[in-house]
Amino acid sequence: MRTKFLALMFVGLIGLTATPSAKAVFQITVTESGGGSFTVVDNNPGDTNPDAGQISVDPLLNAGLAFFQFANLGASSNQPTGVPFSTDSAELTQNGLIQRLTTGPATATITILASATDYNFPTGNPKTMTNSASDTFTNTSGADTRTFQGFFNENNGQDAMQTPSALLVFNPPAGAGPFSTSGNAPALLVTDPALPFSLTNQSVITLAISTSTSSLRSDQFTGSTVIKAAGVPEPATLSLLLMSVPALLGFRRLRKQG
Repeated sequence: MRTKFLALMFVGLIGLTATPSAKAVFQITVTESGGGSFTVVDNNPGDTNPDAGQISVDPLLNAGLAFFQFANLGASSNQPTGVPFSTDSAELTQNGLIQRLTTGPATATITILASATDYNFPTGNPKTMTNSASDTFTNTSGADTRTFQGFFNENNGQDAMQTPSALLVFNPPAGAGPFSTSGNAPALLVTDPALPFSLTNQSVITLAISTSTSSLRSDQFTGSTVIKAAGVPEPATLSLLLMSVPALLGFRRLRKQG
């Protein structure tokens, strides 16, 4: 009981101290439908990873949730490490293992929102936004789902949802599993009038109530949003181009000899 009380006090402390400042802000927000909510800001209380751009959510924050628990939960942003005004790609990811408890409504939803501001790279327009996600479900009901979507925000707003990607939807069958799936949203061209911009991505996970503490319904998930500079080829494409140079030079020599 004392441990639960201290954990709830810690959740309250997060709410008081996790106030975005004027500088770049990277954070993750967890919200239950009809339940609890908390926000963890990078290198603030609730983040157990000291590295800039890496959030590992403290398990003590499970005390603020009513219908779910997380075995692990985190997010990453390369905003602190990318080179400003370069062609470096901007990246925002989230990942975790969410479990549904044996209490609460027949179905419940939890939303994980990651957001990072002040990306000063890549330069140039238009840029390309790509989004990808994967899931591994266990002990599913047949009505469990997860959606993932990324957002490019030219207004550099925190938690903004200005230009959305296509929505990725995952619906596993009923059974013990594990059921693994993944997907990629179509690439989208985006434009910003002037740097910086912000990125947001969101997972919405709906799970039926677990019927046993020994076989909790769960979703191990990942999701990433990447902004690439215009005209920057994929590594595989670049390799093919480099491999073709000697062949083209040889062809030109043969034509001259002919």
